[in-house]
Amino acid sequence: MIEDIQKVNKLAQELLDQGIVEDRTKAVEMAEAILRKRVASVKDLKEKDATSVGSQTTPELTLEQLKAVFDRSKDVLQRQIDLLRKELEKISDELKMIKEKINIPIKGQAALKTERDAATSINADSNAEKKPHPKVGSFTPEDVSIEKMFYYGDKKN
Repeated sequence: MIEDIQKVNKLAQELLDQGIVEDRTKAVEMAEAILRKRVASVKDLKEKDATSVGSQTTPELTLEQLKAVFDRSKDVLQRQIDLLRKELEKISDELKMIKEKINIPIKGQAALKTERDAATSINADSNAEKKPHPKVGSFTPEDVSIEKMFYYGDKKN
């Protein structure tokens, strides 16, 4: 029974995707009609086989029974969707709380952070004074004299 409902839903969705039907209810009705014709032809084949093999009866479902099954499955799915929504809301609330905790510093930590920042900036300034930067450095023109780089003297010596 659930398989039949799934078949109807798939066929109805396919009808909507193809643009054959514009409304979901019309698509479901058309899908049920198509599946009833297929089921009827399958039942005819089964009846032909049953008369040759023996008498077998297949239970027939009325439209009201199918609607009841459809309504039950729809209610179950709606409950599951509602549960998922509630879980998502809880998770989003927890995420917001975590973000707020991260953004709000605890008392005392703010003072420690400012002291640490001040200490690191002082250390960085003192290190910068002690060590010259490799690219810029503290070079003078005498340090980079052409005479020191090249030798213009006698090549034999």
